[in-house]
Amino acid sequence: MSLTRSSNKALLFSCIAASCTGASGQALHQVDLIVRVDPADSTKLDIGFFENGEVVYPNLVNQAELGSGGVTNATDDPGFESLNGTYTPGTVLSIDFLGATRVWDGEDFDGFSELPLNVFQGRTVATTSMVSNERVVGPALGEANAFGRIHEHASFYFLAPGETLQGIWLLPFELYTSDGLTSEPLFFVVHQLADETEIEAALAWTTQNRVAPCRDTDVDASGSSDYFDVVALLDDYFRPDAATLTADVDRDLDNDADDLSAFVARLAEPCDD
Repeated sequence: MSLTRSSNKALLFSCIAASCTGASGQALHQVDLIVRVDPADSTKLDIGFFENGEVVYPNLVNQAELGSGGVTNATDDPGFESLNGTYTPGTVLSIDFLGATRVWDGEDFDGFSELPLNVFQGRTVATTSMVSNERVVGPALGEANAFGRIHEHASFYFLAPGETLQGIWLLPFELYTSDGLTSEPLFFVVHQLADETEIEAALAWTTQNRVAPCRDTDVDASGSSDYFDVVALLDDYFRPDAATLTADVDRDLDNDADDLSAFVARLAEPCDD
């Protein structure tokens, strides 16, 4: 099972042509995210990405390189694509931001970006909040055609006229449809003029700290689980806009009662990863 897309550019050229072929024989763009209905839960969207010529699910952490299309501080890759028959014709796929854009400092994404990230699609522009966990409704990405397929590319960009930004940022978002299907929280590791080693480190950190299947009870990172972890958990629990979501034990991008329940459950069954 893959939870993250490697920054190894060789993966992007695992198919000879500009597109790869899905299981149905339909051509799919190798740089896009492939959206399907989760075969294990028909209320969920499942996100995949091409690796070695095959679509691997789930793939919750992906990268987006600003400037890759020739426009500084902007990109429209990856796009969002699906096979024919994925949706009921007329179904609309939309995107929401799940919090502020965060910036990589060489170790983590705990800090916030000074500039918000924007997404433009159709005639709609949405901008990430500057508040930690505030959800922002984004634009509709596209409507399923008569074959039940959506293939759209939105533009993601920083508004910084006359400036070429350099760095790595984290964008949390969610996909959902007009008929009630939702994805798990998804993450773009957005970068421009960044070192490959740093990109790999940022991808690995995001996978470990945002979508890994288990978070241990060592909330204060002291090396053990004890009374002080309970104190740390409750401290962040009552600070829902904290930059560092140490209380987000269940990894759903907020601090709430579900995290307290997850913490208690984890005490009884610690992580083994």
